[in-house]
Amino acid sequence: GVIRDVLRGRSPVLRSDGTNIRDYLYVEDGAAAYMLLAEKLRLDKTMHGRAFNISADHVMSARELAERMVKAMGSTLSLDIRGTATGEISEQRLDATRARRELGWKPEFTLEAALAHTISWYESFFTRREPMGIVRTPLSRSA
Repeated sequence: GVIRDVLRGRSPVLRSDGTNIRDYLYVEDGAAAYMLLAEKLRLDKTMHGRAFNISADHVMSARELAERMVKAMGSTLSLDIRGTATGEISEQRLDATRARRELGWKPEFTLEAALAHTISWYESFFTRREPMGIVRTPLSRSA
């Protein structure tokens, strides 16, 4: 939502007060961790039934992450912090020590790189869509 709002020139909306702490993980790091775990499970039956937390240790408030996104997009828009969300957990984080030790997993993306990839993907995604959310169909080329 933050990226979409910035692309549309609107102040990004945070429904919470922005103070809730989260442990952010880039999707490719999460996918790589699952692939590594699947391979380890195939090779080592003693791994079956074990639980692993996957975390890149990118722990920060929702407000801080949103501000970093806005800055990474080269925008000076201010956040529209509404504080209307209810039932939010104030802090969520994971300890990935076991995954790092037993699987040999570690995140490959810094927070900055993860944001750059994410912003780039969404910029491409939103520019392929019409304002009402209809996907444009490319015209077929004649030979």
